[in-house]
Amino acid sequence: MAVTFTCPASKLVFERSCFLHKNSRHVTNVLEHHFNYGVDILIPDCDSIPLHLTSLMVNSRFFLTERLPLAILIDKEFVEAFVKKGKLYMLSYGTAIDRDNCVAIVPPGILILNLTKDTYQELGLVGKPTVFQKKLPTKYVVEINLTEEYFTPGKNYYERVKWCLTDRLGLVFDFLVAWLPHEDQISQSSVPAYLCNKGFRSRAFKVSEEITFKKDVKYPVIDSNDFDGHGEGGNSDNDCPITSSTKYDEQKKGGTKSDGQLKSGDFLCSYTEFWEWLGAFTCGLDCDGSPDDFLSTFSCPDPVSISPSCCQCKYRGFILPGTINCLIESLRDYMKSSTSPWACVTVHGFTDSPVSWRRNEHGHHKGGENLYTFVLFPSEDYWLYMAVGTHDICPP
Repeated sequence: MAVTFTCPASKLVFERSCFLHKNSRHVTNVLEHHFNYGVDILIPDCDSIPLHLTSLMVNSRFFLTERLPLAILIDKEFVEAFVKKGKLYMLSYGTAIDRDNCVAIVPPGILILNLTKDTYQELGLVGKPTVFQKKLPTKYVVEINLTEEYFTPGKNYYERVKWCLTDRLGLVFDFLVAWLPHEDQISQSSVPAYLCNKGFRSRAFKVSEEITFKKDVKYPVIDSNDFDGHGEGGNSDNDCPITSSTKYDEQKKGGTKSDGQLKSGDFLCSYTEFWEWLGAFTCGLDCDGSPDDFLSTFSCPDPVSISPSCCQCKYRGFILPGTINCLIESLRDYMKSSTSPWACVTVHGFTDSPVSWRRNEHGHHKGGENLYTFVLFPSEDYWLYMAVGTHDICPP
């Protein structure tokens, strides 16, 4: 007897816009997704990856600080030196968002405590129940702005928070740490050096890199202006407001195999079909599946083109949003002189991060996914996909 499993609900927001448009939100969408563990790049018709693209990623550093008390994070000296003088990203390591206490610091200095019910009641700080459990919540969220004037030693609120984190309940975590100082001459390793002087061990890590080139890859033909696959096309006008959003439940539309010359009115691959193909290709799925294939019958959406050499890059680590923004800007420059029809950048967020975009609460449910993909075109147009799972607020 066949067993069917209910697919968990998910949310996908799609936008089509132009990097040159005054209302484009591409920088904001990148910088407001704080915690990223993976970046995947896919470029068809590419037989070598420019060195300046890879150097952006491999030169990134991050640190793992062990057994750090929460009380250190509200220390006046720490706040003045690092929270107020740079962009500090800290995420508790080895904690599960659905059952453990999780902690994060995001710019411009917001301390986020995602606590279990028992810890929340014992700690004594004022917060709010998780938005994903309307009845009998088991998780609570406390936010503390470390940069506010009222959050200084001697003030009532500061002294209460300090008492709760030291005398009432001494919470200790391992933290992933990355810091981008406002002044270029200051080292990014100043935070772990400071904590090391306080007696807390920190280890440095590099972002890992994996680059592969695949031969004779079939990929779908897409048009930056024809995102729904109608084949109507359009003119790219950098001065026209072409930003749009839609949900993933829109009906898919397809077409026929390309004979090498597309005509006006021919169907192209829609944005939903392309998203599905990209996920299958990234996971290593054979996209030439036949109807008799036992494992998968999935095939590349029509119409298709064949890339003699397709470049695929994978980076893993604790990757800053600013680094990803620089990567996208470098890819924009690369596309201007490249013969590639498009390039993709997919960014994966930590499944157990307390937030996804901005300070929107993030939950795990069954997958904990929170990711986004940019499809860059030589015309400076782009497609943007933003995807989250069941326990997430819809991306901005």
